[in-house]
Amino acid sequence: MEGPILAEFSSLNALSQRGPPAAGPSGSRTERSDRGDWARSLPPASGSRTERIDRSRVTDDVPGQHERLLRGESTYTANEHFIDDQPQVPHYGMSHALPKASTAEERERLLRRLEMCARAREESTKIMSVQFAQRDAKKNEMRRERQGYVDKLATTQRDREERWSRKLQRSPFAVDLVAENQRIDEENRVRDHVEQRRHRLMSKRNREAHNLIFKRATAEADELEQLRMEKRLLLENEKQLKALRDVERSNARTAQILQERRRQQQLRQQQLQQAGSDAVNTPRMATTPRRFSIGAASTE
Repeated sequence: MEGPILAEFSSLNALSQRGPPAAGPSGSRTERSDRGDWARSLPPASGSRTERIDRSRVTDDVPGQHERLLRGESTYTANEHFIDDQPQVPHYGMSHALPKASTAEERERLLRRLEMCARAREESTKIMSVQFAQRDAKKNEMRRERQGYVDKLATTQRDREERWSRKLQRSPFAVDLVAENQRIDEENRVRDHVEQRRHRLMSKRNREAHNLIFKRATAEADELEQLRMEKRLLLENEKQLKALRDVERSNARTAQILQERRRQQQLRQQQLQQAGSDAVNTPRMATTPRRFSIGAASTE
């Protein structure tokens, strides 16, 4: 904010170094031209009574404001609506900006120039504030109009759709052919699935019946084979029993024969012993006793 003002101060310092210009009772020609340009650039006088009273108060307090500006105790604008971010640096007043050799007339002229600049900025700020308020009001109004138009358009569209839906309620074109086709495909798929399941069940039952018949046939064949095997076992057992019986008979016959031979041998031995004892008792018998041998007895 203070950059342009300091630039103006530097230009004024350059002018003051060249020497003060000749001034009449109403100021120099340059000052009068500046005032004329500033007056032409100002907007037409407008505002309420309160603003005019505030302006008169500011005009009445001009000397004190000038002194505060020279001492650096006040800013260059008195507008309450003006927002100025003051940096955290030491404040510099007119006493620091003006050269030491400046006259009271130059100070007064610079103060008037600064006052006019401050008033111009104040007017600009007020104008911009009014324009911003008008713009916000216009934007809100346009937003409300837009919302009303959108609501009206939606209501009209909804009414139109309801009206045409009532008109076309019984129309044959209202049928969803894609959905109908999907429904028919679904029914066919379900019917095919049921048919395939029934065929699988029938084939399973036929296979089970065939397996049962085959198992029964194989079971009967196994029974016949088992009966044949049992018969063969019985025949073999009979043969074995017959052979055992024959063996027992032969063994019994052999035992009987052996027993008879033993008995005969015992008799012969007894006879021999008897004959021996008789020979001992009878000395020198005339006849020689007959000798028997086991081999001869066995041969007999």
